[in-house]
Amino acid sequence: MGQRARGEAPRSSARGAPRGIRAPPDSPAWAGDLLGALRGAAPGASTVALAVRCGSERATLATGETALVGGTPADADTRFEIGSLTKTFTGLLLAEMVARGEVAYTDPLSRFLPRTALPQLRGSPITLLHLATHTSGLPRLPPGVRSSAPTWFSNPYAGFSPDALLDALARTRPRAAPGMRVHYSNYGVGLLGELLVRAAHGPGGAFAPLVAERVLDPLGLTRTSCAADQPQATGYWHGRARPSWHMATLTGAGAGGPAPGTC
Repeated sequence: MGQRARGEAPRSSARGAPRGIRAPPDSPAWAGDLLGALRGAAPGASTVALAVRCGSERATLATGETALVGGTPADADTRFEIGSLTKTFTGLLLAEMVARGEVAYTDPLSRFLPRTALPQLRGSPITLLHLATHTSGLPRLPPGVRSSAPTWFSNPYAGFSPDALLDALARTRPRAAPGMRVHYSNYGVGLLGELLVRAAHGPGGAFAPLVAERVLDPLGLTRTSCAADQPQATGYWHGRARPSWHMATLTGAGAGGPAPGTC
């Protein structure tokens, strides 16, 4: 998922802001100083952005460029890939659908999936709340998604289809009984997103329009989306550029648009 700090057009630099920091002219001086300190703490970053509120004062600032080589100046209108922060929106989507009465926190996987797709469980069933709170016992990644370094510099989820997800789930051995242990799981929250789509639209539905309709648009986040084909700041890992991720499934864990040619 990609997000801009705000939906307004870029403005000129703030008066008195540290050199290289772009901010609205009415931004408080302390905000520029704070961003300057953050920039100093991340010397290898191509860009650093900050959205902050202190009492009645608010500021959105940015410094640096959208890429280490060939980038353009970053500002408060620059789009960033927010990765696992997408999980926050997936949690909000769950709460919204519970409030509507479409699902319950205690709903088990068996309400949404065929018996042949259920994992080999220890103890009680895995529920939607377990998936949302990383207490399902599911591992960090499903079988079939590689976690080696070369893969993470490419698109590790691009070839992982919805059918592959169901197959992987049936082969999964949870690390612990549901509700007994916290273990961070992209797998679990990604599966939660898929189940919420099934609850709202049935098999074959899509996460992106559902989270936009139920969460993003009501919050006024009209420039936040799951599209992976829009200009945005380049992400880096250990100094190497990483492409925008494409995700055919598990989008609730870190939404990225489908791979080219799969729409």
